[in-house]
Amino acid sequence: MKKKRQHKLSDKLPVLAAFIFCIIGVLGTQLVSWVLSRVLHFAMPFVSADTNPIAVLGVGVLALFLYKLWYKPEYTGAVVYSEYRKVWVVVAAYAVFFIYEIICLVMEHETYRLTVNGFCTALYAGVLEETVYRGFMIPVMMRKKRNIAAALFVSSGVFGLVHGTNIFVGADPLHTLIQVVTSFMLGIVLGGMFLFSGNIIVPIAIHTIHDILAIGVQSAVTEEGVVTASVTVQTLIEDAALVLLFAFVIYFIFNRKNKEAIHSVWDKKWKIDSDKTDFA
Repeated sequence: MKKKRQHKLSDKLPVLAAFIFCIIGVLGTQLVSWVLSRVLHFAMPFVSADTNPIAVLGVGVLALFLYKLWYKPEYTGAVVYSEYRKVWVVVAAYAVFFIYEIICLVMEHETYRLTVNGFCTALYAGVLEETVYRGFMIPVMMRKKRNIAAALFVSSGVFGLVHGTNIFVGADPLHTLIQVVTSFMLGIVLGGMFLFSGNIIVPIAIHTIHDILAIGVQSAVTEEGVVTASVTVQTLIEDAALVLLFAFVIYFIFNRKNKEAIHSVWDKKWKIDSDKTDFA
């Protein structure tokens, strides 16, 4: 009889395990997608040699498969249907914010200018960032402890801080600081979608659409997704709308009945006994 793999670190120190998965995920997905993108560039020279969409999608699927394989047979995977009734509330709230963003861009006379490389950048961020920061980090923190607060805030905190590295590639310093905060808040929204649905495709789709709007319409954002413009009053007003979305999602997630719904989803995703420390 095959011996069952033990996951003592994941069970005893899930936050540390999440950080380890994050580091492995970031390094692994970036390296493999970089290599594959360059190989595929010979067949698709019109696409950036760094963010080939076929390579990005392939690496995302492979990474999630390997993660599931590591926890086999206990983890059902990141794309298994669980429950969608609650997640649509979060998606609808984001849709209101998204429409508001479009209205603001129209009033600012921004024009649609999405290029192939810009689309590839948006897809790269949507697929690989969600794979690592939600698909890798959240499940391990929902494995035994079912600690919603840790899963949500730790993964979103790392997601926000990573965006601070944009300052090293030409981003405006003050805008970068604000982006760290707004990325954290957006991470909460995306994390909520994953927690409620149990399906990583939901936040991947929303994240990709969000970045397509930013890269394809906002003149302040480059094809590489870097914000180079200075902070304006209009920028702060638009960010205030994100604060409202963030506050609503936090309230919705930590409503007692909704927390029970999240635990029900993750009870199905993990076929092991749990200690629901965040249930109260």
